[in-house]
Amino acid sequence: MNTKSVTITSKNQITLPNEYVKVLKLAQNRVLPADLHDGKIILSPQADLSEAMQQFWGKHSVKRPLTEAELKQAVRSSATKRASKAT
Repeated sequence: MNTKSVTITSKNQITLPNEYVKVLKLAQNRVLPADLHDGKIILSPQADLSEAMQQFWGKHSVKRPLTEAELKQAVRSSATKRASKAT
């Protein structure tokens, strides 16, 4: 892939080239960790929750993979149960 140029806006924002977004399958409002290393900014897309769970689904027998909304609800429910037990 060829090197592309980006412009920094007055709000310190950049727009990624569409080619990069498509290749990396990035969704709008996706948060990318940014590291500063040897004077370079490195953006490293990480798996979203459903992508991260793909490994789990492959190792465990489930009727169907949970949707991202179902996963988030399960996490909230678990956190609420743990918080109520702590009090």
